[in-house]
Amino acid sequence: IDLFANVFNKLSEDGSSKLTWDEFQSHLTDDSVQALLALLELNDSDLWVLFHLLDDKKSAALDAEQFISGCMRLKGPARSIDLAQVSRKQNRLAEQLVHFMRFVTREITEMR
Repeated sequence: IDLFANVFNKLSEDGSSKLTWDEFQSHLTDDSVQALLALLELNDSDLWVLFHLLDDKKSAALDAEQFISGCMRLKGPARSIDLAQVSRKQNRLAEQLVHFMRFVTREITEMR
């Protein structure tokens, strides 16, 4: 936890207690960011995805809690049960989308 808190404090330069994408990206070559990416088993190209995964409030800025808890959740390998759960949810959403598309198609056809 201390590692993530230290990285957050270093990256949030303006003292606003928020970390924006621009701040995050500007530190890409910093040792602390590279260490964070290595710890999370990510590479430079994953930085944008990481930021947006951590930004669960969709505010375009991370607070310390979002950053730390998000990094803690991402640390370590995914468990098979986690992957199975995501796959199941994705399949359910795909089925719902197909049903919705059929419904919309029928409604449009009836309108003509």
